[in-house]
Amino acid sequence: MEATIAQGQSDVLIGSLSLKLDPTATYITSRREASVFSAQPSASYNGVQTLRILLSSATEWCDPQSLHITFDIKNDEAKPLKFVAQPGSCIFDRLTVRASGVELENIPFYNRLCTMFDLFQSTEVRENQAVYGIPIQNGIPQEIAPGATVKVAMTLPLSAVFGQSNTKLLPLWSLSGGIEILLQMSNPLSHLIHGETDSKTYHLENIEAKVGMLMIDSQLQEKYFEQLSSGSSLLIHSKAWHCAESFLSASSGSFDCTFTRPYARLCTVFASFSTEKSAEDLKQGRTYVNSFDFFSEASNAVTSQLQIGTARYPENSVKGVAQAWFRLRQALGVALSMAHSLSVDRNGYTSTQHVQGWDVEKLSMVSATGVNTNSSEIQLQVTGLTNADNSLQMKRAYLCFHHEVVFSIAAGQVSRMD
Repeated sequence: MEATIAQGQSDVLIGSLSLKLDPTATYITSRREASVFSAQPSASYNGVQTLRILLSSATEWCDPQSLHITFDIKNDEAKPLKFVAQPGSCIFDRLTVRASGVELENIPFYNRLCTMFDLFQSTEVRENQAVYGIPIQNGIPQEIAPGATVKVAMTLPLSAVFGQSNTKLLPLWSLSGGIEILLQMSNPLSHLIHGETDSKTYHLENIEAKVGMLMIDSQLQEKYFEQLSSGSSLLIHSKAWHCAESFLSASSGSFDCTFTRPYARLCTVFASFSTEKSAEDLKQGRTYVNSFDFFSEASNAVTSQLQIGTARYPENSVKGVAQAWFRLRQALGVALSMAHSLSVDRNGYTSTQHVQGWDVEKLSMVSATGVNTNSSEIQLQVTGLTNADNSLQMKRAYLCFHHEVVFSIAAGQVSRMD
C-alpha cells in the first residue's frame, strides 16, 4: 500500500496553508432589498383568489433565493380558525411563474407537494419553520382566535426559478415585462378543520414580497449585453416539479396508473395515495392536502414498481414498507446519511404519512443522468395495498415528478426547455 500511495499521490496545498486572500467578487457594486406589493391589496377564496407579484428592473439582477413573501391572515368569523398544516404550505394549490409572458413553471397540487416535503423534515426543522407561521401544538398549527390577525412569511423552496435548485442570479434587465409570480388560493375547506364550531373563512391582506436586487460593474454588464445582441443566449439550469392526480379503480389493493409526460431528464418520482374522504373526514381536517394514506395490515404484503418504457425501477418490485422506506430515503438523497432525520416514524409511515420514492438517475445527484421519457409511458403498479377485510381501497394516487429544466434567455424572448 505504501508503494501504491507513493506512486499515485498528488500533493495539493491544503486550505490552512494557503495564506492569501479568498476569491472576491468586486464586480458586484451594490445590493438593495426591494419591496413589491401584490397587484391586489387583499385576497380570499370568495374574492380575488390569486396573489400576483411582479418583479422587474431595467438595470438589476435578482437574487432568487432571497425571495420571501409576507402577508396577514385575518380570521373573518367569530370562531377559531384551524389550519391542517402551516399556511405557507397548504393555502395555495397552484404556483405559476412567468417571464416576458412565457410560462416558466406551473405546479398543480402545490399545497400537497409542500405538505409532503414538510414530512421529510426533522421535527426540529418543522418547529423552526413554524416561526414563519403559526406555533405548532400536537403536530398541527395552533388555532387563530376569532377575528384575530396573524402575520406569516413564506418562501418558495420547491420553485425551479426561486427555489433551492436554482443558484443563478436572474437578469431582470433582460426580461421584458419582468417575472410574474402567481399563487392561487385553494378552497378553505380543503385545508381547514371546519366543524360546526370552527371558522370557515379568512382573507389575506398586506401582501408583500421582498427580494435582493444587485448591480454589477458596467464593463461586465456590457459583456452580457453584447452576448445577447450577438444572438447568443443566457442559460439557467435548474430542476422543476410537476404533480398529477390519478383516480383509481382498486381491486383487492391492486391498481396501476399511467402518465405520459415528456421529460428530457427525469430525476426522481414520488408517489402517495389517499382513500376517498367523507364529509366528516374533511370537517375533521383529514383532507386530500395532508393525507398520505396507507394500511398497516399491508406493511409486508404491499409491492410497487415504477416502469418507464421497458425499464423497471428497481428491476424487481419493492416489497414491504422496509424496502419502500429505503427507496424513499434514496430518492431524497439521504439513504446513507447518519445526520439527516425525517419526522416520520413507523406508525406514521404505515398509516397517514406514507410516501414512496424512486431515484431514476443513472448516477444520483449528477446532472443530465436522468431518464428521457419523450417516447415512453410512466407507469406505477401497486399490489396488496388494502386493509385486513379488503373493505377499504385507495381511490387517488398523486405522482410528483422532479426533472431537469433549462431556461434560455435571448434578445427579447425567454423559453423553457424540458
